[in-house]
Amino acid sequence: MGELTGSGSGTVALVDRANIAPHSPVATGVVAKCAEAAMLVGLVAVVPRLLGPADYGLFALALSLVTISSAAVSVGASPMLARFVPAANVSERKAVARTLGAGLARRRALITALAVVAAGTLAAIFPGTFPRLATALVALAVVLDVAATLCFQLALGLGRYRVWSFRYPVQNGVLTGAAVVLASVWGGTGAVAAITLASAAAFVMGAVAGALPLRGSGGRSAAPAGAVQFGRYHAIGGFLLMIAHRGGVVVVAIFAGARETGYAGLASGVGLAALYAVHQIFLLQLAALSERADEDVAAAERHARRLATQALVLLGAAAIGGAVALDTGLSAVFGEQFAAARTAFIPILVLLPLIPLATLGAQIASLRLRPKAVARASAAGLVTFLVTAPVVAAAWGAPGAPASLLATTLGFLTVLSFSLGGFAERRLYLAAGSCSLAALAIALVA
Repeated sequence: MGELTGSGSGTVALVDRANIAPHSPVATGVVAKCAEAAMLVGLVAVVPRLLGPADYGLFALALSLVTISSAAVSVGASPMLARFVPAANVSERKAVARTLGAGLARRRALITALAVVAAGTLAAIFPGTFPRLATALVALAVVLDVAATLCFQLALGLGRYRVWSFRYPVQNGVLTGAAVVLASVWGGTGAVAAITLASAAAFVMGAVAGALPLRGSGGRSAAPAGAVQFGRYHAIGGFLLMIAHRGGVVVVAIFAGARETGYAGLASGVGLAALYAVHQIFLLQLAALSERADEDVAAAERHARRLATQALVLLGAAAIGGAVALDTGLSAVFGEQFAAARTAFIPILVLLPLIPLATLGAQIASLRLRPKAVARASAAGLVTFLVTAPVVAAAWGAPGAPASLLATTLGFLTVLSFSLGGFAERRLYLAAGSCSLAALAIALVA
């Protein structure tokens, strides 16, 4: 990627060795995301075929509940640790990570315990609606996933980019393999058990990489100025976005039944995979830039915009290519039984080119230490979700989830653009909009 060096005048300049130079954090993230994509191919191609639409709807709902619960407890910490731990002196980074991590662990333990008690209560009172075994498996998966996430977030702050990057390739690989084996024996319940097993594997991996290195040596340090507030606003914004991102499948389940939920889960899963892939690569860049970003924010922002341009080229091409091959691609990848999910995939194609812009805005806000702007934009995204999801789900079923995901991103991007006074060149906005409109037109005409 790039590194900061002092110039002859004493000005700190960002020297670009290429945004995706070998062995850079961004290159590591790209390789990891390719590996994750390979795992996701198995997850979305093999598991739906094995379970069928109805059981896959149950699996997608359980996975969404685990992801929402874990993410709701864990949001905000990744950008905080990526922004403030690398910015500390090298000798103090472990102490800073230890201080910030201890505060995060206490809060998460309390919230997770309350969630487990609530799940147990629901299973005891309404065993027909909340089967005890499935509920227990989901609750255990949440506990393990929350703990794993904190460990990996600490690893990110400490510069262990490879470990942090390869969490989801490993976790999704375990999930896919376990789902195939367990579902063939116990059906939908076995698939839910696979989610728990995958979270357990992630926890073991994260504990070794992120938590154990902080044990024993040294003490704690005072939290960096502004870090707690930064994390708080990012947590609020992340919590609101997670509801909007993952809640669409739940809304479709309420309004349209298991089959439509399966279609919605499949389409939303593809869109979220792309969104989180870009987000995580930008987080790697944030951690790498934060060491000297305060000394030359403008240079750091140039790197962020360059990465957004590269991501737009890839996702714009994917959106247009996906629109051209939508009908044949759905049947070839997921099977004829998912051909009816075509309509649910159209909003995802429109969404893809907008992802780099929205992620760039969040990156610029972090570099400028403007967490309130992210929180406001996230609130706008949630409002658009609350308006869009029930209306579209009630009227058309499965498209409710992906359409609300698109609306959420548009609301977030619009408000963040105004809050930051514009964070990208006009041509980047025009390119993203043109790719989205082209994908929409092709998908509607084809």
